[in-house]
Amino acid sequence: MPDNGIGNPISKAPPSATQVDRGLQTPFSDELTVGFERELAPEISIKLTYINRKYRDQLQDRDINHSLRFDDTTGQPLDEIGGLLQSSGGGGGTSAARVKDNKPDLYIHNFFFNQIYFLSNINSARYHGIELQLTKRLSRKWQMDASYTYSRNLGFADAFYSRLGDDPATVPYTFGYQTDDQRHVVKFSAVTFLPHDWQVGGTAQWTSGLPYSVISFFSDLDNFDFQQTRFLYGHAPDTPSATNPAALSNRRGATISAMIPFYSSTCTPTRHSSSGR
Repeated sequence: MPDNGIGNPISKAPPSATQVDRGLQTPFSDELTVGFERELAPEISIKLTYINRKYRDQLQDRDINHSLRFDDTTGQPLDEIGGLLQSSGGGGGTSAARVKDNKPDLYIHNFFFNQIYFLSNINSARYHGIELQLTKRLSRKWQMDASYTYSRNLGFADAFYSRLGDDPATVPYTFGYQTDDQRHVVKFSAVTFLPHDWQVGGTAQWTSGLPYSVISFFSDLDNFDFQQTRFLYGHAPDTPSATNPAALSNRRGATISAMIPFYSSTCTPTRHSSSGR
């Protein structure tokens, strides 16, 4: 196991663990619905409804064994150790140096573990919606119902097993539109009764699009060289790059032969919380 740099490590694959908050509470939601309905004509009415729904004490896990460090000058997360640069010396030997990889570095707290996921009531969400509904009650052998809904659904991750929070770099961006958030929803349905007990009906629905995020999955190393499965918003380039490879070569007295691409990265557009439209 790692021994803080004293002696040779016995193993460099410590286990990950999950902790459950001893004060874990049951998730719940509060809902407020206020409506006003008025008759416009015989058998025809219009209704306006406001819905306010708040989800409280929702479950979510986060990695509490890693954190970011920030540059005192720029205030940006440090990016110094994520990539490996292989160099060959004059004697035929090779060595690998840690270099920048354009991604925030992760620094470990307890090196006897890798990730420590802490499950607690740290999630919440809120839904606001206004529904306008026009209803034609059954008369003269036909009925109709039409509605328009304008809503916003904001919150943290949709479920405790979501990747949001697993990477400390994404924690400040976990709040956003939920995966089922739809700004506009229009519905229409009608039924008419024909002779000989025949019924003819139809429904139509139009909705605006769902939110999405461009996300990148890749593997990286923390400051103890433990493998990390990372999750970041936006496109993360696949190939690490040193700021000035020539200067790095001259300073180390070696000729750079190859950059080790020890991770793979995928960039996927997907519906996800904390997103843009």
